Amino acid sequence: MKLFYYILFFLLLNSISYSQDINLDKVNKVDNNGLKQGLWVKYKIDTTISHWVSILTDENGVDSGIDTIITSRIYNTGYYSDNKKDSVWNYYNTVKKCQWTKQHYGSLKYEVRYKEDSICKLKEYYSNGNIKLEMELKNNKADGKVIFYYTTGIKKYETIISPDIKFSDGTEYAINGRKLRDRKFNSEFILKEWLNYDNLINRINE
Repeated sequence: MKLFYYILFFLLLNSISYSQDINLDKVNKVDNNGLKQGLWVKYKIDTTISHWVSILTDENGVDSGIDTIITSRIYNTGYYSDNKKDSVWNYYNTVKKCQWTKQHYGSLKYEVRYKEDSICKLKEYYSNGNIKLEMELKNNKADGKVIFYYTTGIKKYETIISPDIKFSDGTEYAINGRKLRDRKFNSEFILKEWLNYDNLINRINE
């Protein structure tokens, strides 16, 4: 019986669509030149111990047992073109392993737009699904508009930063969306204290 559930779940794993109707048989392909092409899904197959109700009872009349089931967690999905990340990649929070045929994928954490392997736009989301941050980049460096949001999805701060500008003009908003004031922003402070920028980029590129 244990082997039966193991095999059954493994077969289901390969037939179940992921959060975007992803068929694992059609992703993570490499062309004849060894270059990554098309849709790629980075995930981890794992196992967990779970209680299950068996069909047959044991000698003591107990109909519950313990079995090992296969689960999977998606980390990110996106497209390659000639071995370079291209278009939009989605990065998900990892979540508690799921049971049986239920496939769960943590909430969307980052949405990153690549062009020829270089990040040009990044969005970060709160766990409730509302946008937390959006920023523009050039050559994988913060360069352009940066917008921070309250947990409600209402705009909080907006400015434009550049590697060559220490202070930038911007706007601060109230929790109800009303404009509070125009103000100056310290670009270095935003990158190090608010964004922890280097760590952010490393997490996305790992």
